Amino acid sequence: MLVSIEFEARLAALIEEQGGREMRQKIIAELAISPSTLSQYLRGSARPSFERLVALASVLEVSLDDLVFGRPLPTVQPPELAPWEQAIDKRLLRVERATERYAALVRRVGHTLGEMIGDAVRSATQIGAVPGLILDEETLVLERFSRHTRTLGMRTDYLLDVSEEEGGVSTPGRFLATLAGNLTAGRRYSFVFVRRTGVDWARIAGQLRETLRTACGLSRSVLARCQLQETALPTGSGVLLYELDVAELRRTEPFLYDLVSERISADGWVGAVQPPVSGFGADILMDSDHLDHARRIFADVTRSRRTRGL
Repeated sequence: MLVSIEFEARLAALIEEQGGREMRQKIIAELAISPSTLSQYLRGSARPSFERLVALASVLEVSLDDLVFGRPLPTVQPPELAPWEQAIDKRLLRVERATERYAALVRRVGHTLGEMIGDAVRSATQIGAVPGLILDEETLVLERFSRHTRTLGMRTDYLLDVSEEEGGVSTPGRFLATLAGNLTAGRRYSFVFVRRTGVDWARIAGQLRETLRTACGLSRSVLARCQLQETALPTGSGVLLYELDVAELRRTEPFLYDLVSERISADGWVGAVQPPVSGFGADILMDSDHLDHARRIFADVTRSRRTRGL
């Protein structure tokens, strides 16, 4: 005898009987499906998998026979249970319901995480479309592997956000801790600040040294590894030059190494151009020709008579 499948009509009837729109929302959330998928179930253009069919019957609190064929299972009188059996049965029922709720929660969390991961991948793909782009967070890690860091530019906010007023409060920047750690480890820094109207680089250099001494606990001998200069020569955007410990970078940060490896020179240098404004959040890595040119310019600037120590 053929049995008629009444799934679509029965599903629609049960939804209406149990709250209509609210039940629709509950089914969508519990099964982690889209509204269009539920509509396809109701029209008969799609059928749920067995796992979702069982979950759907659980949400609607009906048997599979009732949901699929439109008729409930025959009523069977349960056997008489001893008190201890009844207690076990109730506990098993509570465990079953808790397991169902947990499974529904896992489905919802998985759906949400999937959307978040998708958004992150799309964002990273868009960022990666710019050749040589390196985010500030990545530059911060890269600098930890620099034996000798050279910078040329007009910004210090990444090290120290200095108040324009005399005697004003200065706030440590994101790279200050890395600077202090590298100096303590015996590494060197050469900063060349470009002279501009209204900026007292001597005062700023003094505040930077004082912050490194008092807040970071660096001694005068350690601070001697940090050279600060001011130049009157005109330059373009800021320049970062790192003499890297390439082997250590490859060993401990393989992902970052893969990102910058094509831009590292044969003698272990890598360079980046800083944006002319703060808050951009990224730098651009130099190719080999621009890196060689930047290194020559930096050497010429530091030897120029128009450059002085601070």
